[in-house]
Amino acid sequence: MKGTVYQGWIPLGAEFPPSLNTEVDSTQLKEGESPAAYGIDCGADGVMKSGSCPTGTARVITYGLSPYTTLPWYYNRMWRITGSTLAWFAPYYNDLTLQQDLGKVAATATIVDILPYGADSMLVVTASGAHSISNCSDSRGYFAFFRFFQDLFADGATKMLCLDGDPYVSNTKGIFSLKDGAVVEWTRPIRDTLGSFSNVAITADYQKLWVIGTAKFVVDVGQKKLFDYGTSGFLYTSRTLISDGDNRPFTVDSVALLVRQTDDQGGTITWQSKFEDGDWKDEKDIEVKYVEGKFTRIEQTIKQDGRTAQRFAMRITSMPSNVEIKEIQVCVAGLTIGAATA
Repeated sequence: MKGTVYQGWIPLGAEFPPSLNTEVDSTQLKEGESPAAYGIDCGADGVMKSGSCPTGTARVITYGLSPYTTLPWYYNRMWRITGSTLAWFAPYYNDLTLQQDLGKVAATATIVDILPYGADSMLVVTASGAHSISNCSDSRGYFAFFRFFQDLFADGATKMLCLDGDPYVSNTKGIFSLKDGAVVEWTRPIRDTLGSFSNVAITADYQKLWVIGTAKFVVDVGQKKLFDYGTSGFLYTSRTLISDGDNRPFTVDSVALLVRQTDDQGGTITWQSKFEDGDWKDEKDIEVKYVEGKFTRIEQTIKQDGRTAQRFAMRITSMPSNVEIKEIQVCVAGLTIGAATA
């Protein structure tokens, strides 16, 4: 399909806050994705602003009564972990251990912890994977032992939790959950560049559906977005603009930001541009002036020489916390839009 050669303003960044995605080529990213970004407020709906990693709540573990205050109490019974063996006791007793029939099962490796999830299921987590047990609320102990999930391994009890009924684990391969019997790899968009998302203790914001890696990251489960806080400062990098289908050269003249300030203190946005695969070049700072309660449009001419190229990207390297960006646009000429890509 032959595309349209376009001249005018087009969106470069939108659908904020942007989600990190390093696996897809930057020319194929969506407007709400970034190949390199950190220090972005994950809770700023519809806008991009600087922010820090939120604080979550640790999972709650209930225990039996004295002298069994170290035995987890789930589904109206106590459980005991001994090496690779998980034992359970007769229901309704939280101050007395009465074995129920055989009352135990062996895992494939030493058990790190157990994690109740869903209506009546239990995840038995080891350092090499996790077993799933269902029907755990059955008072007769008629449990169903499900398959082994090798992706759901963890090396510490603080690296697992249950959010919205599903179990999550943090390990050296990223963040994983179990949904309707299938493993979900939440960090798939950054699989080969995990960085801050690797093997971190996790908590959660149970209302906002965030999995929070302590001072490191946020996985927004509801919006399916990833946010990095493991590097100090702020960075937002746009997708790379390229002509659809034919890679024809195009001209980029200016950028425009739709911005709003949350106070009257003013603010300066520092940014850079890049053509082709060249170096990032400093551009003139964008000064934001306060207009009460409104977004304003600020246009800035690109000062780089040779502004005709086959690829263009921009990045913001500094932005004050009182500034919000709703959309980033670029003024182009000769850009092919809507052509089929071979």
